[in-house]
Formats: sequence, structure tokens, C-alpha cells
Amino acid sequence: DQRNNLATVSAYFDVWWLDEFLVWNATEYGGIEKVFVPMKWIWKPEFYMYHSVYGRVPEYAPDAPAEIRADGRVR
Repeated sequence: DQRNNLATVSAYFDVWWLDEFLVWNATEYGGIEKVFVPMKWIWKPEFYMYHSVYGRVPEYAPDAPAEIRADGRVR
């Protein structure tokens, strides 16, 4: 929008973090290396776009699946 000096961007963020409270020994759980749970069940880091006209975006979809790996990596 040249009149208002605004740019609209659609993007996909592939975000990973380490949660030390979500670590397990896969050999003790039948070799299960990863599980998928709703995002609303776990802690999520806050992140947002600096200088966004709309404030704190993006938001997580609460029912979107989070991939949790045995070493505590969350995606």
C-alpha cells in the first residue's frame, strides 16, 4: 500500500525450541521417538514481528499439532 507505506506479507515460520521438561528415553517407551499433541497442551515461547502494524502476530492455532521429539525438541 504505497499511500500508507505498508507492506502486507504472508509467511510460514518453521520454529523449533528445546523444552527440557518434555524429554524422555525412547527405549523405555517402545522406541517412540516423537509424538504430536495440540499446541494448547504445551508451553510455547512468545514471538512476534517487530514493527508490525497489527501488534503481536503471529498467533498459534491452539489445536494445531506440535511435534515433540524424545530429546525435547518441539516444533
